[in-house]
Amino acid sequence: MNLSLSKGIEAFLQLFYPIFKKWLAYDVYAYLAVGALNTALNILLFAVL
Repeated sequence: MNLSLSKGIEAFLQLFYPIFKKWLAYDVYAYLAVGALNTALNILLFAVL
């Protein structure tokens, strides 16, 4: 299960990476994108619950 989740996240990140490719290396982009998604999910869950 972890492998399929990891592949899904990787595919999602690859989808939007060309937009940021000019400014960020992939590992920095991935770190920031996952952090931003985590923060957005946290705020959403806080508002709902």
